[in-house]
Amino acid sequence: MLADALIFGRGWVIGATENVDTEPKQKYILWLITKALEKPHKVIKFYEELKSRDIKSNTVIALKACTVVQHYIYNGSRTSIRPQQAPDLPLALLASLRAAWDSISGSHVADPSVSSISEKDA
Repeated sequence: MLADALIFGRGWVIGATENVDTEPKQKYILWLITKALEKPHKVIKFYEELKSRDIKSNTVIALKACTVVQHYIYNGSRTSIRPQQAPDLPLALLASLRAAWDSISGSHVADPSVSSISEKDA
């Protein structure tokens, strides 16, 4: 399946978020970041492909997607955060990842800004 996906340009996202209990393959993350730096207009394709992955029911893919997005935003260009074609897509994807994780884990954090560490533990 991965070989077929490479023909259509989706292989790097699929390779980075492969459903295997190992860390995301760094070579695919590096290629995605390089592509974002070289061709900022292709950033939208990254988010669309990532959104099409099975992040709603598969914890391995969901965690890898979070890792890939973190690397992509941290190391990529400014357009990695807010692509001109669809500036709200990255935030929508992150909201989708959070909702998926909440449903997978069976829990929901009411306010992510509230720390779970009490003052006496700090």
